Amino acid sequence: MSQQTPATKLPPLAVPIGAERRSLFAGVAFVEGVSEGWGCWELTGWFEDHLVAAGHMASSPSVVLEQGFGVIVIDPRGSSSGVHTSLQQLPQLLAAARKRVVDTLRAFLPPRCDDRFLHAAIYAERVERKNGDAGRLAWVPRVRETERLSDAVLALFVADMLTHREFHEQALCVCEVCGRVSFDPGATSRSGCRVHSVRGQSGGFPRF
Repeated sequence: MSQQTPATKLPPLAVPIGAERRSLFAGVAFVEGVSEGWGCWELTGWFEDHLVAAGHMASSPSVVLEQGFGVIVIDPRGSSSGVHTSLQQLPQLLAAARKRVVDTLRAFLPPRCDDRFLHAAIYAERVERKNGDAGRLAWVPRVRETERLSDAVLALFVADMLTHREFHEQALCVCEVCGRVSFDPGATSRSGCRVHSVRGQSGGFPRF
């Protein structure tokens, strides 16, 4: 895409992260974007800019699916068959996918520290290990067009978490009010964001 759309704008993560962490930026961009009211145009732009262009997906999908919503066509130029759900249901599908992603990441925080989704992504081959910069092994997403949208987004987080697990164990924050994902627990809390958590004041969310 020649110009950056709202779908491609990378949200600030409050900590310095190199350009090689593109999958993490892409995952956070989805969580942020859906909360801002993404539609079909922003979603297709996100696929193109963050998955296809990065080599994580062979081509931009013509349909998206999520459990409980069936299949929704987002690009009529693609070939698809079967019964499809109305495009008017896309906002609800996006919200459901975002909720599953947020709930999964929140469960990774202490005291639960539930990391089963990491193993599930490896088993389903939604991530793979390959040589990265300076010959170091790193995990990268490998998303198929038939994946549930939430699984595709989780694969982005999983790839970065497997490569930089200690960073996420120490810095991942998931707001229990709005679901925002951030990485500056010193300024917020592990279960809050800059809007819904005030460090050191009563009424703030607990720091694990």
